[in-house]
Amino acid sequence: DLGANNAFNGVQFLRDGAREVIGLEVDSKHIAQGELVTQAFEWADNTRYNFRYVHADMAELPKMSLGDFDMVTALCSIYYLDDQAISDLIRHLRTITDLCILQCNKATNIGRHNPHTYTKASVEYSVNALKSGGFPDTTIIAPRGYDRPIVIGRADT
Repeated sequence: DLGANNAFNGVQFLRDGAREVIGLEVDSKHIAQGELVTQAFEWADNTRYNFRYVHADMAELPKMSLGDFDMVTALCSIYYLDDQAISDLIRHLRTITDLCILQCNKATNIGRHNPHTYTKASVEYSVNALKSGGFPDTTIIAPRGYDRPIVIGRADT
């Protein structure tokens, strides 16, 4: 579930010292699920976490003014945008962060409606998109047997 996954990731970032986490989510149902998970962690940890959702499609991020970030993650998501939207989004991300983490998905035959999505979900596509978008220093983390490798893009600083 996307909302719960966003909340798990966001709360872990906050537990590890982040001051604030913002999650973009297009589906209201996933936001509600994520908020429930966040509330459960807040209850269990006896604290209030500075985690909030913005109800929006990630392609709309370039039109928003959310500030600058230490890091931006797009976990198993960015490849659902069209090629131009991916390019525009990553170029925008470079204006708000020096560190961008994309999660790919090497799984095949999982019923994607558009076959090009498999290409956009690849490590190679993510590396190229990050490099052309302003994150030339890339690192790939791909444990053996894991279908969802991570590509970390860093800007020249």
